[in-house]
Amino acid sequence: MFPNFSLARGAVCCILVPMQNRKEVELHMNLTRRGFLKAGALAAAGLAAPVLPAGAAGDAPASQPVFQGPVRPTAYGPVQGRQNGRSLVWYGVPYGAEPSGALRWQPPQDPAPWSETKDCTAASEVASQYSNGPIGTEDCLKLDVYATPDAYKRPVLVFIHGGNNQTGNTKEVLGSELVVKDDCVFVTLDYRLGLFGFNCLPALQTGADDTGNYTLLDISKALDWVKENIAQFGGDPNNITVMGQSAGAHSVQMLCSTKAAQGLIAKAVMSSGAGDDSVLFAGDWVMEHKYPFWTAWKEATGASTLAELRALPPQALLGAMGKQFATQGFGTV
Repeated sequence: MFPNFSLARGAVCCILVPMQNRKEVELHMNLTRRGFLKAGALAAAGLAAPVLPAGAAGDAPASQPVFQGPVRPTAYGPVQGRQNGRSLVWYGVPYGAEPSGALRWQPPQDPAPWSETKDCTAASEVASQYSNGPIGTEDCLKLDVYATPDAYKRPVLVFIHGGNNQTGNTKEVLGSELVVKDDCVFVTLDYRLGLFGFNCLPALQTGADDTGNYTLLDISKALDWVKENIAQFGGDPNNITVMGQSAGAHSVQMLCSTKAAQGLIAKAVMSSGAGDDSVLFAGDWVMEHKYPFWTAWKEATGASTLAELRALPPQALLGAMGKQFATQGFGTV
């Protein structure tokens, strides 16, 4: 049903999931990272797996794009990008409000709309994480968009970076050459990491649907943004492929296993980190079993209430997590 193809050396197992019938089919591919992205672009274009019905991408013939130049409108306000060789790039476009303070460990909210053109010509700061010390910002619900100036109804490839859900950023993969060579629109996104994106603190589990998995909510929010806004950047909202590597592949698998991505994507690609990971769904891996770890972490912060935790700076929270890992026998962080 799907072709096996070999592009370069370096074994990676990649799974392509057409979202219409949700049937998983393995592609055993020999890929470098560049080849992996090439395969994703082919999937997005429908060359590797044409799953959209005829006319699904729109019946209008190819024509000039509706919007041209580096300034494009979004649902929240206009954004200014920059020319990068033969492509355009918009860095740090907000898809959600800063999840800090009262919004820390809450589902992502819409960003506040703006009327003046937002400068998106420089790389944004990475999400809060620990890398030889605390770095980054909680104001991380942002994404980068790459497109050619003449893009019109191009297939869209959304990339979710890896990093063990603890580290990483949108610069793991740059899309300037990809969109030129493979005629697609490329989106890569930042999302909450580590204790900001995953937190099983008992005080946060107050509702039947509370899981502590804010990362998956962030990614779903970003896909909402792509679906609603990508046409303004020359992308086809009916031909969106989501693609993840390592921890990003796990997130894609979770999206495919729930209704979170229903109606938002056409295809999904997972590499080096997903597949038949039954441990992700095992009954004994329930969040209640993690409560002692998170309770000990809260005590290490010195906070006694959830309000006090939300008032602490991210550096203090990350530092306490480092101490907690050390006491659990994982060594220093």
